[in-house]
Amino acid sequence: MEIVGLQVQQHGRRFEVQAESLMSAPPAFIYAALADYDNFHRLSGGLAETRWLERPVDGRGLAYTRIDSCVLFFCKVIERVEQVVLEPGRAISTTIVPERSDFRVYSTRWTIEEAGGSTRLHFQATMEPDFWLPPVIGKWALRRKLETSARRIGERIERLHQEGRDLAELQLPATAATAR
Repeated sequence: MEIVGLQVQQHGRRFEVQAESLMSAPPAFIYAALADYDNFHRLSGGLAETRWLERPVDGRGLAYTRIDSCVLFFCKVIERVEQVVLEPGRAISTTIVPERSDFRVYSTRWTIEEAGGSTRLHFQATMEPDFWLPPVIGKWALRRKLETSARRIGERIERLHQEGRDLAELQLPATAATAR
């Protein structure tokens, strides 16, 4: 797992994220892991809960995410309800339902493509929280958390692929669900 690039831009309260990584697992396996909202929280330490609220029909579903996060002295439980659009094997896009989320704006897009024996994973996100953030928490803190999370997600997906297991089989210590 190699993080090729990670950029975080801040415009007032809004953050723009661009990330790219190379992974040794095949595109179909990576797509299946990222699209498994009932188990996605197992990949990343900061996600306390993820699940489908409405399973995808014609590539569209509704998902819930709860994040238990601490940066420095600031801790917050953050919830999102997102419309998820699945493009099988190629991409996953999300857009929050603002009235059911702790964000004014939150959208993501994962794009997965073959890259000469590896898989290239692109991640784009735009987010604007609907809660107060202390001024010391800015793009540097978000970048640090995203880099840690991206590395953990990539390494766990690669390990699952190497071991011939799927995401539902990934066992984490009880404290890993809230690891920071």
